[in-house]
Amino acid sequence: MLTVRRSVMLVIAHPGPWNFQSRVRSERKGTMARIQESDAFACLKSDWETAYRFEYRPGTQNPYRACRRDDGTEIQAPAPDELRNLIRADYLARPVPRDKTP
Repeated sequence: MLTVRRSVMLVIAHPGPWNFQSRVRSERKGTMARIQESDAFACLKSDWETAYRFEYRPGTQNPYRACRRDDGTEIQAPAPDELRNLIRADYLARPVPRDKTP
């Protein structure tokens, strides 16, 4: 049996004037929030796409929108999580007939 050993070199970054990561993070403030919103909106669409059509209109007060597939009623919200809550309430009050395919 042959044993192979590999040496691993670990590099530890020390803070200093050459460390640009803190500057990059401060310039991209809010990027993580936008990614999380985008992921939440994608999950919302995959969960409810058989009952609602979805739109994103940036630059408006309520950019996240869902439209019922049966009667066209539109629901608007400033964030995907709030839109999910509104959709749940709307669906609970009046269920949307769903097709088998989106």
